[in-house]
Amino acid sequence: DEYLNTNRIQLYWGGAQLKVINLNTRLSNSGWRSLRVRYNNKRFEFYLDNKLIDTYFDNVTRTAPGNHAGVLSSNYSYQNIHKVRNFYITR
Repeated sequence: DEYLNTNRIQLYWGGAQLKVINLNTRLSNSGWRSLRVRYNNKRFEFYLDNKLIDTYFDNVTRTAPGNHAGVLSSNYSYQNIHKVRNFYITR
């Protein structure tokens, strides 16, 4: 999320915001950034450029039918292009 230089990563489930990570670094630098989110036993780990930046423990048991996942990159504007590549889900 680059809107107004907020530079943050957000985690949502079913439209509800679970976690917001405010970054001390700019995301809008015209370069590729590596973001990895690991989930294990209700614990999320967030890595930016291979460095652990935050964790989140979700004590709610969540289930959802189907096989859906998504990624969003936006700045609430039509001015920029955002691309996601090499998106993997592993088990």
